[in-house]
Amino acid sequence: MLERARKGFWNGGSPPYGYKRENKRLVINQKEAEIIRLIFETYLETGSINMVYDFLREKNIKNRQGKIFSKAHLARILRNIAYTGKIKYANQIYQGIHQPIISEELFELAQKSHKKRIRKFRIYKDFLFGGLINCKECGYKMSACFTNKWRNGKMKRYYYYRCTCVNKKGWRACSTKEVSADRIENYVLENLERISIDKDYIENLVFKLNHGLNSSNPRLKNSGSAVKEGLEPSGLCSKFPKFSPETIVSILKSFLSFLSQRRGVERNLLVKRFIKDILYSQENIKITLFYSENLKDFQISQTKESPALLWQGRAKFSGRSKRSSLPPQQREFASNIRVLSVGFEPTTHGLRGRYSTN
Repeated sequence: MLERARKGFWNGGSPPYGYKRENKRLVINQKEAEIIRLIFETYLETGSINMVYDFLREKNIKNRQGKIFSKAHLARILRNIAYTGKIKYANQIYQGIHQPIISEELFELAQKSHKKRIRKFRIYKDFLFGGLINCKECGYKMSACFTNKWRNGKMKRYYYYRCTCVNKKGWRACSTKEVSADRIENYVLENLERISIDKDYIENLVFKLNHGLNSSNPRLKNSGSAVKEGLEPSGLCSKFPKFSPETIVSILKSFLSFLSQRRGVERNLLVKRFIKDILYSQENIKITLFYSENLKDFQISQTKESPALLWQGRAKFSGRSKRSSLPPQQREFASNIRVLSVGFEPTTHGLRGRYSTN
């Protein structure tokens, strides 16, 4: 049995909810797997097993026996590492041969919440770029926030990324102030999609970038022009081989494809795998992305050595090793997207998106 566990085989018994047994192996039960994901996300959002229990009961979601999930069963589900594709035997963890239902990142967040309730997790869940946006004008982080407005007896919530400088020093301290979360998120994704299919644009920018690696200034600064935009190396990139247009296109397309397949918390965690940070100003938006020749570096982590942990609204990666599947942070490239508006946030016209380069 120990040898079977080392090889990643399930050692018998009733398969965990979310899986079925075929040919002595665990196979995902798609209907149950959706409920498992719902349980984890609801728990992370609320931080309470009681609230997960009430939610499932309200939605009339039942277990295999046709009964409401007990709180003890929910607790076992939230602690069962089998859902990450692992096998636990004799208090040891082994890589399983079955497919995971949730990512290791999501599982680690649930374990952290067992020990200490994650504060303001709903804020993180509702913001795709939470913890990634910085204000170019003052250098402060742009923190996630929301406001509730009532109209005709109905409440509507509006989400923003607000410059922390404004929160600390007053509304006039920074002209950037805040930007609509929905608008900037959609704007960035739409422009990255446009760039990913513009072959001439990518080739032109990669040509400039690779030639810049041999210059005395590897950062390819904008040399005084507010509209001179494109990809630029982060400074550490000069240690590595030249950038490839095909690889950059693959990274952008893979990112957008993977993102469309994720939802909730896992969608936000995926963004942290591809995007290092975002620099926002009224004129343009600079997105720095991780670069790797191997797209497997961006897939959901399958190694115990490199879980992505969340703290205070942003992902922090720890425990890196040579086996880590996280993207190599030494290699990164940046894309500058021009905002065609004046004011403290892009207008609707501006957010329909254009990008340019000189």
